[in-house]
Amino acid sequence: WGRIAEAREDEAQAVARWIRTVRDSDQLPIHVMDPDNGGRRPGYRDICLLVRNRTNIELYTKALGDAGVPFHLDSGRGFFLQQEVRDAGVILRAMDDPSDEVAVVAALKSAPYSASDTELLAFANAGGTFQLRADAVPDDYEGALRPAFAQLLGLAQEQAERSLPAFVDRVLRATRLTEIQLARPDGVQRAANLQIIVQRAADFAENDVDSLRAFVRWLGQQTRTDLAEAESLVTEIEDDVVRILTIHQAKGLEFPIVVMPKMASERWRARAISVVDREAGRIDFQIGRAEQRFETPGYAAAHQRQEVYEDAEERRLLYVAATRARDWLVLPAFFTERTRGYHDLLDEALPGWLSLPKEGLGPGSLSYRVEQLAHVPNQDPEPIHPDVATLSRRWLESHSLALEQGQPRRTVVVPSSLGHDSPKEPREIEPLDRSSETIDRGASS
Repeated sequence: WGRIAEAREDEAQAVARWIRTVRDSDQLPIHVMDPDNGGRRPGYRDICLLVRNRTNIELYTKALGDAGVPFHLDSGRGFFLQQEVRDAGVILRAMDDPSDEVAVVAALKSAPYSASDTELLAFANAGGTFQLRADAVPDDYEGALRPAFAQLLGLAQEQAERSLPAFVDRVLRATRLTEIQLARPDGVQRAANLQIIVQRAADFAENDVDSLRAFVRWLGQQTRTDLAEAESLVTEIEDDVVRILTIHQAKGLEFPIVVMPKMASERWRARAISVVDREAGRIDFQIGRAEQRFETPGYAAAHQRQEVYEDAEERRLLYVAATRARDWLVLPAFFTERTRGYHDLLDEALPGWLSLPKEGLGPGSLSYRVEQLAHVPNQDPEPIHPDVATLSRRWLESHSLALEQGQPRRTVVVPSSLGHDSPKEPREIEPLDRSSETIDRGASS
């Protein structure tokens, strides 16, 4: 391959085709061990894709989706960058500041309204204003955005009548944002992510920050910094889906089949600006361009030590990933000459593996080219049949509890606490039920 982007695209298609082949045909003699009845054909749940990072992961999720392979992407980071979370955020931002034209346009382009650029331009040419106010829509405008403005304006006017979690819940229900997610292949996960937003609003209200503005600012901060927030874990181990995890997430786990895509990377690294030696209490650094560069006397040696450490860390990660496989380890070979990455490290341990010998690398190994795989027609993912009644009951209980805990309560402020209160961030644990708290009103003289 001449470019890494082309290699990644071909690799994603090949991985999806390989998964379909081992599951739906008898071409490959690949079986997984079952404690009850010995070897059997793999199911989707037996397969895990381990990646170094989530960069361009959409190439692989799209390939799996197009091939009809159900999957679950375990995202420890990136929760606030999920499209459904961002859609909820921009709509709430427009509710908080109806005069924010950028937020209003973003809300109109979100999934519930899906306004096109052509529709936005037509609205502006008709004299419309991208603000949530009564005169924003011209009387003679009958375009596609009129219902959207009517709903957004109506919701904004309800803000003062509801507590923060109740209002967030109202917005999600009125815009049908949850139902829209359920229509997608991974809709159950996306809908569960929206429930986290309601829970976070309840956390804010429980901590005496029953303010939409503070909540919207917090959401925006999380989106910008992409803080770690685990997605709602709705995919149980019984679900017949392919798991996609990072190598770090997979520590301590084991899967019958592990596929390791995205092994190609450019091992050359830019020289670090600074290298910290914590044991010696020393920092060595370099500044300036190459022709006028200044560096501390110990920088060259410190940088060399850092490269050795980073190389050892790469080997450790490769070992962690490879040892997650119980029965089969699948190593796709898609790279360019400048982006061999893990392929070179494996070539040291398995000389000649990149030549794909037909007889394999030894007992228990197989080598296949993509064109040798059987063509299994694409099909829609098989529907998952969860216990709907139980899941619905649990969701309603959790939902009701979140709303109940988020109801505003009367606050008593004593003189000793004046001037010391400050807004609190939402807690990472379930907030306490304040209805059980008591105030000790002892006798005073």
